[in-house]
Amino acid sequence: MTGNLLTLLSSIQITTSISNLFNSPNTWQKWVFIGLLFVAAILVLWLLLSLVFIPIFNLLNHLLAHADNSTVMPQNDLLMGTLTLGVSDLVTGEVMISGGGRARQTYAARLYQPDQDAELSALPKGARVVVVSVIKGIAYVIPFQEPTTELHHA
Repeated sequence: MTGNLLTLLSSIQITTSISNLFNSPNTWQKWVFIGLLFVAAILVLWLLLSLVFIPIFNLLNHLLAHADNSTVMPQNDLLMGTLTLGVSDLVTGEVMISGGGRARQTYAARLYQPDQDAELSALPKGARVVVVSVIKGIAYVIPFQEPTTELHHA
């Protein structure tokens, strides 16, 4: 009972001190209190808006991200090179990469997934290749094929 009474008295004291703060003419405590209320209001608005707008923008970004994708990659976006040493299933060759925004570089070259295609068991010196990835200094390559405009029918 006395705990409830003390709580009631302290809340009455707080409300009377706040009302006294606004009834008194220009005190620095009044402006500090107004400033703190303003900062708290900005913080609450920012939290509410971020909790509402960020998920909406994230959803829109997710829905519209694939709208401009194409299945054909432009040829100048490919990292192309020329084999300076032939490459086969068991032999590591060498590829020289020039272009693609890079200086001329040479890497050790291996076939990219050589067991997938029986025709892709070896590539001779001088063959144009596309570098699929470079992992630990080894470039994994596939043969370059000029794009065609023909439609292939199954």
